[in-house]
Amino acid sequence: MKVSKLGRSTLCVSTAVAMLAGCRGSQPPVGASATIPQQAHARKSPYKLLYLAEYNSASRLYQTQILSYPAGSQIGLLSEAGSMCADATGDVYIVTSGLITEYPPGSTSAIAEASMPSKVSAHACAVDPTTGNIAVTGDQMVSGGSAGWLGIYTSLGNSPTLYSDTKMLYLSYCGYDNKGDLFMDAEASGAWFAELPAGSSNFVNLGEPYAQGTVQWDGQYITIELPRADPIIYRLEVSGSSVTTVGQTVLRSPGRRKDRHLAYTWIGGDTVVAPGRRVVSLGYWHYPAGGQRYHTVPVAGPIYALLIDNVAQ
Repeated sequence: MKVSKLGRSTLCVSTAVAMLAGCRGSQPPVGASATIPQQAHARKSPYKLLYLAEYNSASRLYQTQILSYPAGSQIGLLSEAGSMCADATGDVYIVTSGLITEYPPGSTSAIAEASMPSKVSAHACAVDPTTGNIAVTGDQMVSGGSAGWLGIYTSLGNSPTLYSDTKMLYLSYCGYDNKGDLFMDAEASGAWFAELPAGSSNFVNLGEPYAQGTVQWDGQYITIELPRADPIIYRLEVSGSSVTTVGQTVLRSPGRRKDRHLAYTWIGGDTVVAPGRRVVSLGYWHYPAGGQRYHTVPVAGPIYALLIDNVAQ
């Protein structure tokens, strides 16, 4: 494990979701500051919000829809798409090729963005509920190959603390629990489920995961998704380096022709949402019961990432 600090240049994220690479207009050079006018903005939206990063089949452009949740009425539209996470104030962070951009809840005007060091490709982000720190996972090109890479930022304007481990080639989806422990999918000689405990600088290998899908805290347990025709969300209890499965949620699709769902489920209280692949739609399931979906929302095109922002007035 190596821990280091970047200089005070801004952070730039090059998302490892290949289909979303380059899904933004002109960007500042890597390492260059991107100046954004600081405008007054509301810190809360009157709605719970649903963010959908998608490919619009009609316009052939990547975009992020901002919808009211659960109704699905459009509130705004962003001309970029990438992995997403949100902080306790409702601000949403979007990881695209080259940038992490911060938006107030429901707003289409960015309030901060930062560029990434060279040779780093990022995949996902999560926000620590105990500190507000932003974690970004990915990989970094090093001599002889790549190494799992993790950057933790107190804000996009501050220099991050960097963590890398040559035993892990890549860090994928990530999520914090309520104590500030960070859990991650990892690629090594095989697949790992890894943890960076709160206050530690060393990764803990929790063994081989069920799959490399979305990692989330559901309010009681850390969860990891197995993406397949009927996705499974496993609820896990972690103690030291021991992991116990305490339950699972299966998201079933109707009919003989399965509407395969991708590794982008999002748990929002007693509902979990997931995008369809063969049928372009967004499905709603009861959580943790699972079973058949109870609601479907049509969308403009294939969804590659989503987020429920639970902050509302």
